[in-house]
Amino acid sequence: MKGKDATAVEAIWKDLWTTTMTYGRGGIACMAMSALDIALWTRSASAPGLPLHRLWWVTTARRFPIYGSGCFRGAGGDGMIEKALIYVKQGYKAIKMQVAHVHTLAQEGLENVRRMREAVGPDIDIIDRREHGWSADIAIEMGRKFEQYDIYWLEEPVPPTTSPAISASQPRSTCAVVGGETHFTPLRPAASFLNPCLPILQPAIRCAGA
Repeated sequence: MKGKDATAVEAIWKDLWTTTMTYGRGGIACMAMSALDIALWTRSASAPGLPLHRLWWVTTARRFPIYGSGCFRGAGGDGMIEKALIYVKQGYKAIKMQVAHVHTLAQEGLENVRRMREAVGPDIDIIDRREHGWSADIAIEMGRKFEQYDIYWLEEPVPPTTSPAISASQPRSTCAVVGGETHFTPLRPAASFLNPCLPILQPAIRCAGA
């Protein structure tokens, strides 16, 4: 891409897409393309001093609710709660926590969720991130168990390559199953709009560029 016009962001993406056709549809190649794409969009926006939404011809900025992340299971139950309470003190109305990283119905994950609910109280939304570790039947069972703690959503409980399993893992409760963070290239999220199986789609900019 040396010598290309850095403001021709879409054209550069298309060139890279064609060049990497046999090995760039996912994984590290696509993530590298995404990093370059993000950098080019950032440069294009910084030159005229515009936010990206203006550069993309969106004239009205919208406000979205945010949540506090980083309550990772590696910190243990106490550590996750400590981090969550910092977010609550800062005024966040929702937090995201990781449930137990074990392929089992043991009580570790459920117990951490119970303790988190007791710690943050009834007015804070709790988001559970599972990270592809369950089959659909386990996701359904655990979703129903989490329901008693008023979980806002259960994130990516099954492998992202098994769309039917994602759909089937909807726990048929107030605990929605969401995902899409590991959908590589813009094509995968677009397909989810044509054949929707997730109430909330979460494309990651590192996997598809800006």
